[in-house]
Amino acid sequence: MTLVLTAMTPRYVVQAADRLLTKGAAVHDAMANKTIIYRTRDGVMVLSYSGIAYLSRQPMDEWIAEQLWGDAIGRGPDGCGPAAMMMGQRPNNWTIDQTIAVLKRRIESIPQRTINLGGLYLAIAGWRVSREAPRPFLMEIEREPKATTATVSGTPRRQRFKREFAIGRIGAYVAPRVLNAAFDRYRASRTLTMEDVEQTFVDLIRSVAYRNRTVGPNVLCTMFPIDGPALFRFHPAAAHSARVGSARGEMIVPVAHTPWIMSSSSLQAPQMTSGQSISDLDGYPLVFDAPLAGNGLLALAAAIPRPGP
Repeated sequence: MTLVLTAMTPRYVVQAADRLLTKGAAVHDAMANKTIIYRTRDGVMVLSYSGIAYLSRQPMDEWIAEQLWGDAIGRGPDGCGPAAMMMGQRPNNWTIDQTIAVLKRRIESIPQRTINLGGLYLAIAGWRVSREAPRPFLMEIEREPKATTATVSGTPRRQRFKREFAIGRIGAYVAPRVLNAAFDRYRASRTLTMEDVEQTFVDLIRSVAYRNRTVGPNVLCTMFPIDGPALFRFHPAAAHSARVGSARGEMIVPVAHTPWIMSSSSLQAPQMTSGQSISDLDGYPLVFDAPLAGNGLLALAAAIPRPGP
């Protein structure tokens, strides 16, 4: 189980997902990635999943990343985990609608016995860019346990937005009244910034994690404002760090965790990293706000080890 919350407004899109993977009631992977940032031919999207965590022995986020990339993802030095970075032309150049159609078909191809273990649910949000004004979208792809087909729901393709504020949820249950109450304090002032939504989602996910052991308190937030660079931020419940060896000895460096990031010519697997970085999604800048490395290091990045199923 997990919890993914998504907000769509005429000014910004925000998605937050926890990072916990459980097996039964036990922690299996406390830092499991569930999010992919993806550049399409006509826009940009963030996608997170809930449901079955592995397909055979492959983590579900990696399987989804391969479907989006259009080919098998190269292996890293150990021959097991994905390469931390791949450069080169992506095998496809899909639109948002084509991407969603492909994901629906691939999800429907998952063996029934696997889907029956917990279903698969995707929350997808972002911006469509055309000759007209950019338009936000929020969609979900769901294949329930025992279902033979997947369903797609969400905003109509050509809908226009004025003052609408939509919230989507997949994964652990959160009552609609709880979601509404979380934003009550903003109704009187009629101001709700992107950062307000980010913090509210983090607080909501942590409140659910407090009573639901299958939801984790570490949260990754992705934000797409209409008039600025995209931003993603890692909100750990406690500081995360990595041990780094050097000629001067061992250092402890604060780190944050990243999602998959894909442009038309590059792929970055989930990493632990220090220092602010900027990725280029085909002319659309993506800023990652990570803690400073310190100790004379400007930046640090390393692949995140993943346990098997």
